[in-house]
Amino acid sequence: MLLAVVMVFSFAACGGGEDEKKDSSVIEFEGSKAEYIGSELTKDADGNDAVLVNFKYTNGNEEAKSFFWSFFNSAKQGDAELEAAITWVDEDSFETHVDSTFADVEPGKSHKVTLAYNIVDRTTPIGITFVTLTDKVLGEITI
Repeated sequence: MLLAVVMVFSFAACGGGEDEKKDSSVIEFEGSKAEYIGSELTKDADGNDAVLVNFKYTNGNEEAKSFFWSFFNSAKQGDAELEAAITWVDEDSFETHVDSTFADVEPGKSHKVTLAYNIVDRTTPIGITFVTLTDKVLGEITI
């Protein structure tokens, strides 16, 4: 009996729960895949500190789909929720880095996408959590 109780608690401690966060460089959901490929510090359109987070998005579905509709995400730095940042691809254009997330990607093809967040400081790690429409956690990337 004692062995059974220990096994139950051991299993619970190992995780396996539906909402368990997985820290990984690859997030997958319904045939789509987002692979973290790097980040860089920058300034937003107002001169505030921001981070650009780059992914290789691969559409494994049967129809064209964008990163924006495949992966919902939020970011935290410490206890602070981070807001999306407006960062220009080129200061002379109206194209932002985040515009890349709206591009329809054909089935089987990949596309570089960039998320942009205003940051609290330049040293505290940032956690980006990916969820489904029903808030099921798909994974977390820490940069």
